[in-house]
Amino acid sequence: MTRDEANDRMILSRRVLAGWERALPVGSPEDLLRLIGEEIAALERILVAHPQKAAAVSGVIERYRTLGDRVKAKAN
Repeated sequence: MTRDEANDRMILSRRVLAGWERALPVGSPEDLLRLIGEEIAALERILVAHPQKAAAVSGVIERYRTLGDRVKAKAN
């Protein structure tokens, strides 16, 4: 993944995350948790390929994990 591709992926990830944070999406909690897990995995690949982005990527990953916790709490 090139630097520009990583930047574009981060922009997309932040936009999706912001929408989900504003209003938890309707639908299956299991499906949403799977999507969150896939997004975290994609971001972790960016960390490996571009360690200089660690601070920014780690912050977004933490926000996704927090959202996952909210989804789990809402599901119970």
